[in-house]
Amino acid sequence: MKKWLHITLALILGGVLSSLVTFSVMLRSREVRSGDSHISTRLKPTLQQTALSTSMPDVTKDTPAPSVKVGASGKHMSFAKLLNKGGWHQDPEEFLPYETVEPSKVPNTKVSCIKNGMQRKCLFSNFMIYNNTFFVVNPTGDNVPNPIYPADGLVEPLLKYHKYKGHKIQTLSKHECTRFVDRPIIFLFRMSGHSTYHLWENNLGPFHQTLQDFKPIRKDANDVTKLLVSFIDYKPIEGPKAPYLLDTLLQSFTDLPLINASRIYHKTCFKNAIVGVASKHFDHFKLLNEMRLHIANRLPPKLPKEPKIMFVSRNHPSVIRGRKISNEAEVMEVIRNISYSRTGAAAEYVHLQDYNYQDQVNLVMDTQIVIGPHGGGIANCIWMQKGSVVMEMASPAGKDLFGLYHTMCRRSEVTHLSFVASPDPSDEGLPASAFNNNKRLYSNLMIPVEQITKEINRAIDTYYANYKKLSA
Repeated sequence: MKKWLHITLALILGGVLSSLVTFSVMLRSREVRSGDSHISTRLKPTLQQTALSTSMPDVTKDTPAPSVKVGASGKHMSFAKLLNKGGWHQDPEEFLPYETVEPSKVPNTKVSCIKNGMQRKCLFSNFMIYNNTFFVVNPTGDNVPNPIYPADGLVEPLLKYHKYKGHKIQTLSKHECTRFVDRPIIFLFRMSGHSTYHLWENNLGPFHQTLQDFKPIRKDANDVTKLLVSFIDYKPIEGPKAPYLLDTLLQSFTDLPLINASRIYHKTCFKNAIVGVASKHFDHFKLLNEMRLHIANRLPPKLPKEPKIMFVSRNHPSVIRGRKISNEAEVMEVIRNISYSRTGAAAEYVHLQDYNYQDQVNLVMDTQIVIGPHGGGIANCIWMQKGSVVMEMASPAGKDLFGLYHTMCRRSEVTHLSFVASPDPSDEGLPASAFNNNKRLYSNLMIPVEQITKEINRAIDTYYANYKKLSA
């Protein structure tokens, strides 16, 4: 009897250990794509775990901001928990708030459309969806775009790069839905979720503006406890192309999980549904401060008299080639020496790939001068305090790249400076294939000592001028 008891206990313990190992592996496999590299939110160091070249303020000691109304009103899960959770790809049938309804009781569809971006977007009343297919019943009001493109993008690139031909809307003579949802919902096509630039310009900005565009439901659309958010694309749920970071940020606008439209298996009508998010303009600072508070639970500190300088390197093992600095050690020595002599502190050297997105935002919020080659790290200028300075560099082949981040930085009233460095001598004579047929992005660079000396001093001088002006 004892023998069988021992065997039973051994089997139970073995099962528990196996489950723990499996769970650990699952946690370690969660990845968030940020900037130009993959970031494992479980494995990457936090600001408190990593020793940088000079001391960093403990961002956890900042006084927390009051409860934040992101998207307008209502409570939501903290960004840190959302970033590590990644469990919002659930079956909407489990949580979708609906009531059973007789199809004949549902009124006909009303349509109101506007265009202030690349695509028309519409507010539908009594709109039906089933298995990611849209339906209207005897629609009145504005003409229904068919197909409709719920994305902030042009048709040709959507077809070429996303293989997306738009969503056709079918017209019915009577409703067939047996479920009715009273909460407003917004359907969108996620353009990209891999870098701050695309997150901001093609997703969050247009999305946030769309919530303001339809006056009849504006109040409810900006209420976290009422708005529902649904994606209609077929982006992967796992792997490097899964838009974890974008989904995490979109999650801040609703208190329920994001809805995968292709998993709405019952014919469901929505009282109010917005289809599309394209917007040419959006309220940058309103969205910015909402996201700052949501991600970091604070706003950036006031500008100090002496700036903190940070160099964002692309010389990382994960970057095979492309905008790497061949003489980086020499360049960093110059930057550190000038920083120390002029500000009293050596510049910090970081690989943003080594931080999760929340820590990246905290890093740049506490930095007043960011220097680095063209890349996703420069786009983080949007999180910096007004009056801060960004210095961006590129090889001659990439000199036309500066405009992308110049606009983003300017919106946050951050001064964007740039300069063209020298080409990396080792790039000379290489075939086009060595640059992935794109020399703008895959050329490396070299910076002469005289040039980096001039440019780092220009960045510091610009900061002092900004500080003096804003302190007056």
